[in-house]
Amino acid sequence: MLGRNRKSRPGLRRVPLALVASGMALALWAFVLEPASLRESEYEIVLAGWPSACDGLRIAVLADLHVGSPFNGLDKLERIVRVAGPRIPTSSCSSATT
Repeated sequence: MLGRNRKSRPGLRRVPLALVASGMALALWAFVLEPASLRESEYEIVLAGWPSACDGLRIAVLADLHVGSPFNGLDKLERIVRVAGPRIPTSSCSSATT
């Protein structure tokens, strides 16, 4: 065991490389790809006893915007408004936290 050659374990050299590559991939996702993504979903909710006067009520919820962070400025907020705007919601809200 004492005189063991390092070449006898070639897989151990790949472990640090794999860790660095994984860290870089995670950083790319967390700081570039995910913050730049914009997803929209539309749901129709049926509620028993909902007044007919409220039929067609539309609500837009804008969440987790991160506007003002290093990679997301006012241009991203303008893009979000352009996407949400044509749906003409009856009400809108932002669930921003500080």
